[in-house]
Amino acid sequence: MKPSGRLAFGWLALCGPLAPRRFRQFDWIWSLALLPFFGQGIAGLGTICLHAADAVAAADSDQYRWSCTTADEQTGKPVAGVRVSWEFRRPYSPAKGVEPSLWKQRFISDPQGRYEVAVPKSVVDAATRSVGIEYHHPQYLPSRHSSWPLRMPADPAGPGLDQRHIRLEPGVKVSGLIVRPDGSPAGNVPVMFARSRDGFGDSNGGYLHGFWTRTDSRGRYLFYTRNTWPQRIHWYPDDYEANSRALTQTFGEQETIRLKPGLTLAGQVVDAEGQPLAEIVVQASTGTRVPYLFAKSDGRGQFRFPPLPPGNYRLAAVRSYHDTRTGESLSATLPFPIPARDYVLSDATASAEPRAVLQAAPLIRIPVAVADGDGHPLAAATLSIGDTSDFMNAVLAQPVKSQPGRYEFRFPRDQFIRDLQLRRSLDEAAFYQLNREHPPVAAEAIVLGKAQADLPLVCVTVRKAAELTVRAYTAEGETPSGRIQIEASYGADTENRIQAAERANRDPAANFMAPRMIHIQPAGRPWNPTFQQLVPGEPIVVSVRSDAYTAEPETVTLQEGEHRAIELRLRKIEAAAGRSPSR
Repeated sequence: MKPSGRLAFGWLALCGPLAPRRFRQFDWIWSLALLPFFGQGIAGLGTICLHAADAVAAADSDQYRWSCTTADEQTGKPVAGVRVSWEFRRPYSPAKGVEPSLWKQRFISDPQGRYEVAVPKSVVDAATRSVGIEYHHPQYLPSRHSSWPLRMPADPAGPGLDQRHIRLEPGVKVSGLIVRPDGSPAGNVPVMFARSRDGFGDSNGGYLHGFWTRTDSRGRYLFYTRNTWPQRIHWYPDDYEANSRALTQTFGEQETIRLKPGLTLAGQVVDAEGQPLAEIVVQASTGTRVPYLFAKSDGRGQFRFPPLPPGNYRLAAVRSYHDTRTGESLSATLPFPIPARDYVLSDATASAEPRAVLQAAPLIRIPVAVADGDGHPLAAATLSIGDTSDFMNAVLAQPVKSQPGRYEFRFPRDQFIRDLQLRRSLDEAAFYQLNREHPPVAAEAIVLGKAQADLPLVCVTVRKAAELTVRAYTAEGETPSGRIQIEASYGADTENRIQAAERANRDPAANFMAPRMIHIQPAGRPWNPTFQQLVPGEPIVVSVRSDAYTAEPETVTLQEGEHRAIELRLRKIEAAAGRSPSR
């Protein structure tokens, strides 16, 4: 018996191109099965639809699925057409110095402000417990490069960020015109809105360097920014000077900006012997209103900035900078710190010839050996100086050729070595050793002070870190309510070991920074935190901070690579249990 037209249409509606999106991904099933279906009757219909349903179930079992919304923060009404991207990253990689991307996908919310996200479970399970969220809508404040705590599909809604439900902040409209000196439109000019030239402040809704846009072919710009003041508009033309101006307090249409010719500033970067250094990024800054500008040295060590207004400029070699054409954050080579210098730019000093010279100071060498707990050399380690004081411009050690596990810093003589550190993943703990007669000590970093000459070998041992999960209950076995904070800290034994190591290391003198730990608190569950990157063998004291509960501190010592879960029994504080506090 052949199926009726009604049955055939019903099958197509369920499994064919008219199907809901959940089934439409199996278009290949119905296209291949269409011909046999019409020749086989209702039995064929049941078989085909069961196969499709089985395929959907299999896909669901391998994926996490989120139903997401985009809405106006003030009115709660759905916002359609929001461009959203999700990104999952692996835990921090010491070898690469970043969290490598695992998965990234873009979505657009529908007319009801909804979109669906399906991510393989293998990706989520291998990623950090956060998700990178970016979103953009022409009439709301955008967000970029932001990391949100990951909420799983079945997690309850709670306070704070929730990637499942994005609430867009309305902005105020800013528009205007930029023209060349002759009055003609200046098209394709990058424009940044921010509280200051750093790009941070009230107008920064997730952008690392302010809000960016460009003028159109008519020289006009249009953007929405946060309704707070003061803010400035910064412009970055190629052939005229970059500058900035305060936005009016009423926002809206701004006074026309007429570009001005600028002055040329060129220079050269050289080492202590006067040899050119290539690929060095130099930042130029003056006053508080002229935007930061950047230039990169070529093979001859020479650099040249876009046109600049006159002023007293500070020129500094940097490792991290941003592209003034797009606002994107970038990194450059900075093998060692190079002293900054001042340069007065005027009509008399402006020149395309490299007059401003940045010269590196004489260098000392700091050798480092990195090995695992069994003494095997580690060939993919990343070591830095300056992470805790100036992370963006920290100096990285270079591997020594043909010597696995050996690295070397080149650092300016007579400059403070504020923090020498191994960049490590969450499952690693680091132990540092300078004096061979004193055992390695767990530390976050070591501070070596000023170096007058090459330093002796610094040894770093990497061992597997431990992890501790705490779950707090009331005396009745219930989940606590109200404000509560579970804390963990290293005990007095750790501090005593650090002090003993500092007494043993006087030539050169070294200070050991106490080891840190990573505190991960699930959204909406402050009574169930996890502490990672714990040093094995070091006692850890777990305590509670709360207005409603108290508990006896518990000391835990974990072994290398151990993952342990403990329970903390809480007692209600008497006033919180029923007695009204006195006023």
